[in-house]
Amino acid sequence: MTIDWDGGVLADSRTIPIEQKPLYEEDADECMAEIDAMQVLDDDEKERLHDAEVRTRECLLDHGHEIPPAPTLQTYVETYNTMLWAAWSYVDLRNMDEDTYRQLNESCPQPQWSAGVSG
Repeated sequence: MTIDWDGGVLADSRTIPIEQKPLYEEDADECMAEIDAMQVLDDDEKERLHDAEVRTRECLLDHGHEIPPAPTLQTYVETYNTMLWAAWSYVDLRNMDEDTYRQLNESCPQPQWSAGVSG
């Protein structure tokens, strides 16, 4: 595996030897369970995350992306577990090269969902 510039893990069938795949999958499942547990946020954490999404939206707008308005704080908190709103989900990545994506991500960091804090 390789750690990407943004902290992501790069791993696929080309980088994991077939004999190590079961161990990798077991470790990945264990890590995801920990991340899922960290995603249980209280209302204060959800409020901080909403604020981070609003800031991220403004930054993305400043960079020329069309992002619809964020839901109100009350709606965001009430629907967090069923209809999560994320500004970055409206960025069209289909024709964006890696360098452009990286620059945009560094300018307008995506909130850190698993930690419940903004980036």
